[in-house]
Amino acid sequence: MSQTLEQFIRFETDIVGLERTLRMVHALLQVMIFYPVITGLILFTASMGSRSAWAAPSPQMGAILLALRGNVAMARRWFRLFRFVESFNGAYKLYASLSAPAIPAASSEKGGKAATPAAKAMAGGGAEVWLDILSRSFNGMYLLLETVTLPDALGIDGLRPWGALAGPLFVESQRFWFLALACSALSGAVKLTKVFAHAPVPETGEGYGLGEKEGEEERPEWERERERLRRAVAARKAQRVAWRREVKTRSRGIVRKLAADFLDMAIPGAVVGWVRVDAGTVGVVMLVTTYLTGKEVWERCGREVGKA
Repeated sequence: MSQTLEQFIRFETDIVGLERTLRMVHALLQVMIFYPVITGLILFTASMGSRSAWAAPSPQMGAILLALRGNVAMARRWFRLFRFVESFNGAYKLYASLSAPAIPAASSEKGGKAATPAAKAMAGGGAEVWLDILSRSFNGMYLLLETVTLPDALGIDGLRPWGALAGPLFVESQRFWFLALACSALSGAVKLTKVFAHAPVPETGEGYGLGEKEGEEERPEWERERERLRRAVAARKAQRVAWRREVKTRSRGIVRKLAADFLDMAIPGAVVGWVRVDAGTVGVVMLVTTYLTGKEVWERCGREVGKA
């Protein structure tokens, strides 16, 4: 219980975790506004049954929910202020890594550090790397447009630098966000394919590391061969189990992000007219994707608490 509390505190004091919490509240308010029956059930529960569960919320309650949603959405925008710099910087680093020399495999024999699969992919300029570069670049444009139109979104009289252009700029920012999510989802699909494509192989030859033990030369040839095959099968099974464990570990995060990116495409897609869904469905999508992306932050906070 104490560790869970510490993890919760770490999550809510983490800037990403707090933003995920506000996004969950935003999604809940969106669902409550466009599905009044849910609002009625919540009010019925809160009133301990003193009102009808199927009674429609009052107009005043609807106005309160709309105002709350607007304020929560505005609060979330402040968390994304200047995040476009991070996105552009990430895209530049990925692009620069394409021209970085790969560490040769022979360096590991000389005591050096062998290149990781991720480093090899970057050095080779795999499709997922280029898709990540495009995704971060598009995301940077989305966040840049969102930042420069923030004064107009505040709704303060006399503080509207973009004027009538604020609306079209907002739509363009959603277009860039949609493209960023699409590229990120495609990159995740490529990464997932490569994770399952790399099956384990012996280090050197079919019987690597399966030399004869002491005294085996005194046994008949057929017994030595049977023992060698038995050890080879056992080693291959152990290698297969280790590979499956590694695939499960590596694919969990990729699948989670792939699903979140694919579903999130409905949010900007609905704004620009590329995806036909109502605002209530958008709220449900936000609930699901907030849970998926927030779970990763929650697990990271748990690891940080465990190390402390």
